[in-house]
Amino acid sequence: MRSLGDLVGALNGRLPTAGWHEHLKNMLSDPLLNPRNVIAHGLRAEVGREDAALLIHAARSLRLLAPAPASPA
Repeated sequence: MRSLGDLVGALNGRLPTAGWHEHLKNMLSDPLLNPRNVIAHGLRAEVGREDAALLIHAARSLRLLAPAPASPA
């Protein structure tokens, strides 16, 4: 099973700019910065609107991606 960090890493080059890739990588898989991990593991007593907005934005951004073209066999 691949980790979320591996999956986000595989998106490198598939997002509109390198900045988008870094943004999603930090928000979804960085051990210190990602609100997804902090919230999922109950490390913060209260989840704010800002956290919710960032995670909804990430989900909507990822939803816009199309599958990668199949590599020739």
